[in-house]
Amino acid sequence: MTTIRAIIIVLCGLMTFSILGYAAYRIYQELFRERHVGDIVNLETDSDIQVQFNLGSFEVIKGTPYLMATISSQQNYRQSYYEKEAASIRNFLFFNTSDQSAWKLIPNNNSLFVRYQTLGLSTPPENVIKNVQGIWYEAVTADSDGDKRLTASDRKTIAVSDFAGKNYTEVIRQVDQVLGTHQPNESTFLVFYTSDAKNFVTEINILTRKVVVTKPLPPLE
Repeated sequence: MTTIRAIIIVLCGLMTFSILGYAAYRIYQELFRERHVGDIVNLETDSDIQVQFNLGSFEVIKGTPYLMATISSQQNYRQSYYEKEAASIRNFLFFNTSDQSAWKLIPNNNSLFVRYQTLGLSTPPENVIKNVQGIWYEAVTADSDGDKRLTASDRKTIAVSDFAGKNYTEVIRQVDQVLGTHQPNESTFLVFYTSDAKNFVTEINILTRKVVVTKPLPPLE
């Protein structure tokens, strides 16, 4: 009986040691694994940040001879005791299939683009845009909340370019949140948004890339 009891004690000890060892291994993995985050640009100057820019897949701008692709950055840096990787759209590359020329939307890669969409009326029954009239962008251009990062929590800027990715124009600034958009006709683009705890709608002329009018929406209370 004494021998059997000793064997049982040894086996229980080995099982306990194995469980504790596995738990410690998983905790180590969790603490030191590389974190992957999106739509973040780290602006810290005291971090060892490695940046690599990548070109995304080209997509057709319908009804035009142009293609567009995202220019994304991949930042790798150490934060506390683990590695962190941040990926985000920083610019766009446009390509003309007629003469094989190419250009960037904006000269530098200092902004964070959180959204972009082509402008054009859809055609039934497929309800797809066949002729693009322009492109609108939701971009973060400054660290408005002071956390040394560009994120969707910062104030945004609404911009419009022509369908070739030229004449990029910032039309609405200091946007806290985009509530929705609507294109009622070929030349009009409506943006509903919140700024300073108030709701607004701004009408933009797609062809001239200028604000026609901005109106406050009725208070909710």
